[in-house]
Amino acid sequence: MATRKFFEPRLADLELFSEISDEVQASVRGGLTHKHTVSRGDTLSGLAKVYCEDSNKWPQIYKANKNKIGSNPNLIHRGQVLTIPCVTQRIWNQINI
Repeated sequence: MATRKFFEPRLADLELFSEISDEVQASVRGGLTHKHTVSRGDTLSGLAKVYCEDSNKWPQIYKANKNKIGSNPNLIHRGQVLTIPCVTQRIWNQINI
């Protein structure tokens, strides 16, 4: 009788999958994305103002990174790498020169 083998995902595998998932979801929506490493003083609304040119778009950034940020959108940590899914064409052109 054959023994079943179960796949047990490692944390590193799950983190890689979630990063790929963020990028795929953003590209499916047709938006331009950017990876931003959080620095001291960064906020989601501040990142939305810089990259999306509208601070009110912070929920889009939160939704794309909720698995990394957790349940409190006001608590992001230095060193976290966030996917910014709402980058405007003008900003995209500036950061990809």
